[in-house]
Amino acid sequence: MNSRHFRQDALLEANGMASRYEIALALLATRKSVALTQRQLAARASWKIQFVCRLESLDGRLPDLTTLIRYAKACDVELCLLFSQACAGGASVVRAITLRGSPEVCPAKTLTGRLFDYAAKRN
Repeated sequence: MNSRHFRQDALLEANGMASRYEIALALLATRKSVALTQRQLAARASWKIQFVCRLESLDGRLPDLTTLIRYAKACDVELCLLFSQACAGGASVVRAITLRGSPEVCPAKTLTGRLFDYAAKRN
């Protein structure tokens, strides 16, 4: 990873945000959980396989929201945006929205108000 990306990740982590490393791992885990190869995912998203490789590696910049939505669609999973508020024992979901799919089907809505422990993951 070059120094610019390292500084970017350090700044994100200092502000409590996910690093490039965590995002790349999440993308890789998602693709593997639906049993797709990089080549298959690239074909579904109409990308070159090299682009998928870069998304799942530590090189390059953070993917934008459109890329993440397209990646999720190629994996046939929902991408959700989750707003949470810190509270005792973790965080409470304030609002969750699904970023693709019909408005009638929104699995993220079922998360609103739930507690989850993010501290265990970060330590």
